[in-house]
Amino acid sequence: MKNSFKKILNNIFKIFIALIPNKFLRAKLKADWTKFYLKKYVLLAVKNYKEPEKKLFENTPPIIQYWEQGFQNAPNAIKTCVKSINTFEPERKHILLDFKKIEDYVEIPSFIYDYKRQGKISYAQFSDILRSCLLATMPCIWVDSTILFTGKMPDYITKNDFFMYKRIKKTPENFAGANYFISSKTINPLLIQLKDSILNYWKDNDFLISYFTHPHYISLLTKYNKKLWDSIPTFDKRLTLQISDVLFEKYDEEKFEEIKKLCPIHKLTYKIPKKLNCKIEETFYTKLLGENNA
Repeated sequence: MKNSFKKILNNIFKIFIALIPNKFLRAKLKADWTKFYLKKYVLLAVKNYKEPEKKLFENTPPIIQYWEQGFQNAPNAIKTCVKSINTFEPERKHILLDFKKIEDYVEIPSFIYDYKRQGKISYAQFSDILRSCLLATMPCIWVDSTILFTGKMPDYITKNDFFMYKRIKKTPENFAGANYFISSKTINPLLIQLKDSILNYWKDNDFLISYFTHPHYISLLTKYNKKLWDSIPTFDKRLTLQISDVLFEKYDEEKFEEIKKLCPIHKLTYKIPKKLNCKIEETFYTKLLGENNA
C-alpha cells in the first residue's frame, strides 16, 4: 500500500511536469524532485557509514566491464571497445563480467535479483547497482562497455587513488560527475555510501523514481565527502564525449587526431539513429567501431 501511494504520487508529479512547456525548467524540476526523494536514503547511508575493517590498496586495480549476455554475444561495436582496452592497457588485468559470473566477484542482495526478475529493475539500473557494489568492496576501474580507448590511461587517472570525470558546465540536473568511468585504488567513504544509498532505496521502494538516480546519488554524496571529492583532479566529462558528438558524421582523420590529443577515453554508443546525414559506411562510427550487428 505504501509503495502504491508513492508510485501514484510520483506519476502525478510526472504528469504535472510534462505540462510545462519550458524544457530547461522541466529538466530542473525533475532533477530537484529526484534529489529530494533520494536524499533521505543518502543521509541514512552517511549516518550509518563505518570505516571498513581493512583499507585495501591496489596500485594497478583491474578494469571491469559488464555485458549481461556475455561479450561473445555483444554487438561488434562493443567488442571493438573491449579490444581497444586490451590494446592500450595490455598489462592490466581485464575482467569481463556477464550475469552468470557476478557472484564470483561480488555479493548483491537477493531482493535486488528478485526485482530484476520481476522487471522492476532494468538492465541499466542493475548495471548501476553492480558497479556500486564492486567499487565499494574492491579496488577496481569500472569502464562502461561503450567506452573506446585510443591511448593509455593518463597519469591524472593512474596516479590518483580515486578518479571520476567531473561535470564543469552547469546543467538543469547539475550532475557532479560521470558514472561511466570510475577508478578507485582504495575503498573510500563515498563509494561505500553510494552502494548503501542505492540499497536503502530499493529496500524501501519497488519502483524507479528516475532513470538518472545513480548520478544523482553521486551528486548528493559529494556534499558529504567534499574533501575527498575536491581531491580528485578536475577534468571535464566533455573531454570523453568529443567523438560521441561527431560519431554519425562523415569521418575526418584530422578531426579524429585532434580529439585523440584531448583525451584517450571516449564514451560512445552502439545504437545507430534512424536518420543520418551521410552513409553509415562513411561515418566515424563505422571507421572506428566497425560494422554494426546490434
